[in-house]
Amino acid sequence: MLGRRAGGPETYEQQFLQALAAVDRRNEYHLWLLDQAAADALCIDQPNFVPHVLWPSARWISMGVSLPLAIKRHKLSLLHATFAPPPICPVDLTMTMHGSVTFSHPNFYPPRVLARLNPLLRNGIRRARLTVCVSDFVKHELMELFGVPEERLLTVYHGVSSAFKPQPDATARLQRDYGLSNPYVLYVGKLHSNKNIVRLIEAFDQATRGREEVELVLVGRMFFGSDDIEHTIQRLGLTPRVHRLGHLPQEALPDLYSGAQCMVFPTLWEGFGLPMIEAMACGTPVIASDIACVPEITGGAALLVDPMSTEAIAGAISDLLDSPEKRADLRARGLARAAGFTWERTARQTLQAYEQLACT
Repeated sequence: MLGRRAGGPETYEQQFLQALAAVDRRNEYHLWLLDQAAADALCIDQPNFVPHVLWPSARWISMGVSLPLAIKRHKLSLLHATFAPPPICPVDLTMTMHGSVTFSHPNFYPPRVLARLNPLLRNGIRRARLTVCVSDFVKHELMELFGVPEERLLTVYHGVSSAFKPQPDATARLQRDYGLSNPYVLYVGKLHSNKNIVRLIEAFDQATRGREEVELVLVGRMFFGSDDIEHTIQRLGLTPRVHRLGHLPQEALPDLYSGAQCMVFPTLWEGFGLPMIEAMACGTPVIASDIACVPEITGGAALLVDPMSTEAIAGAISDLLDSPEKRADLRARGLARAAGFTWERTARQTLQAYEQLACT
């Protein structure tokens, strides 16, 4: 996913690999990347990490033929597929499973995506000696959906970069870079049907009637099923109060989190939900869904709501806008919760799994 503006999976690959390079200068790693943009995003210059750009650009050839041949040529011990595994793997396989949503909620994706991705994931889950799950929720879903034995599953949480911390001097940069001078409610993530953005916009409209100075900021790339977002904004007459900033680099996010009254993440399904922890690390109060992995990851440090209820989301937004005390309480709890998520821990736990697999 590197270099593809792919949200959480791209952040995971970049941050995990950089943390792995920091903790392991002994083992040799070959990194097979899909294109030069991925190589440019890697930012690792270390002798035991060797990048390769797969050829040709047609992925069905490079993943299906070039990669297996390269694995054999380099006599590797283990392949770690960080998103989708190749159809053929001539060595032991481990893979990271970011979620089973394409199986449990296929309605969120176009048929062409399901037809391409699900067979690779299903084959990988069956073949992998170990599947790294990004939450216990994902681990239990794999056990239920595919009957994977628990001993072949390992939960390793994502981390949060040290760049995510409160930015007390963000105000001037927010005005300069985005024209944000009023109080605002923030969403960060893909603008995708499973992220529930239409209900978020409707809830924002309800919660801020009589508070026309409050704005809504949407950060993320338009994705599958996002066609109704613009229609909803126009239908509710919110165009002047909604800022659609699109995909932004990671370094832009701490200011946006820090300046927000709250970050709302009303997802309908989630495997980890990295923006929730990023927001907490910046001291931003978080409103999030009460389903899937969210209670596990937020650990009592977020205000949880029924994502199917526009009224519940609106009520939570209104409560936080009205109460500096509630915002301060969530800020303190969020900062404490986020401190437990580090990419170094992610790297060390994964490295330990590699070494155990190599010895058995």
